[in-house]
Amino acid sequence: MPVNSIPDYALLKEQTLAYLKHALCDTLSLPAHQLDEHTAFERYGLDSILVVQLTNTLRETFTNISTTVFFECNTLAELSKHLLKTETAALLKLFGTSEPKSKPEPSGGVALQPPHRAHPGLQSRRGRRFSATPQTADARQREIAIIGLSGQYAQAANLSEFWDNLRAGKNCISEIPQDRWNWQQHPDSYSHWGGFLSDVDKFDPLFFNISPREAETIDPQERLFLQTAYACLEDAGYAPSNVSESRKVGVFVGVMNNNYPGGARHWSIANRVSYHLNFFGPSLAVDTACSSSLTAIYAAMESLRKGDCECALAGGVNLIIDPAHLQRLTAVGMLAHDDRNKAFGAGADGFVDGEGVGALLLKPLER
Repeated sequence: MPVNSIPDYALLKEQTLAYLKHALCDTLSLPAHQLDEHTAFERYGLDSILVVQLTNTLRETFTNISTTVFFECNTLAELSKHLLKTETAALLKLFGTSEPKSKPEPSGGVALQPPHRAHPGLQSRRGRRFSATPQTADARQREIAIIGLSGQYAQAANLSEFWDNLRAGKNCISEIPQDRWNWQQHPDSYSHWGGFLSDVDKFDPLFFNISPREAETIDPQERLFLQTAYACLEDAGYAPSNVSESRKVGVFVGVMNNNYPGGARHWSIANRVSYHLNFFGPSLAVDTACSSSLTAIYAAMESLRKGDCECALAGGVNLIIDPAHLQRLTAVGMLAHDDRNKAFGAGADGFVDGEGVGALLLKPLER
């Protein structure tokens, strides 16, 4: 009989869609509530390798299905409609009856299960059953995804080198580099150790349409964070023009030092990124001392949840570019007397200051 003349066709349609959602969740390792039946498969990262994997899963039930079906049907809704039309008998067999009589469960949060028997296709590779119970709207709105990441740290020009240093347990603390200042000429600071970045004076102003003369007056922290922000977008696979199409992109920067003689203004670090990348969301700097970057990320997440911006770039920057920086910390006894952090416990005498810059590109997970 024609599929749309089957009693309780609405239930069969709902069961088919739920089955396909489970199969796609298993392939992509995503929870069911994140999938929308009208969203294109490529938006979920379904590439050619995953298409083959998903096809093999579906062939456990639909022996005649081809990988080309994912070119013909680009969403779960389209694929469900296609199977209802071409694989009616297989669907009826899958759900254990030729004429499903039970009524669809309410859509409010009851997990949809096949009426008579479980099917292997509904099991994940880890052996657990996916639940079709959606999260509450409030919970979905509070989840934030990191879609881009960039950073530079002591003796690590990028995140790959940073992870290698962590894995090796490498001590990246060194004496103050000569290209900063001669620490021996500053006896008023008992510490001459720190974690220092390389080439903080290197900057290509013309890449950002900044004149070389203006670049000399810009705080190195500002230049460095601008470069890191751009690298973060590249890591996410975006060009700045693609991100700024929405206009509502926020910039949140944690920063606490302002020793550059040419002029150091915390607000300018965030504003310059917004200006050069054409972002029109909130743009602000945060100074909460050592927690500045974490506070900036928190502020970005709250802004996303409130809808003040649709995407947010958040992070922090910290450079030690003037002897006065360590002199002030020495005056209040905050620095260790050697190259080891000893802030707590027996024998603690302070911490070793360090430099770093990092940025995250954040988006609501449901987007």
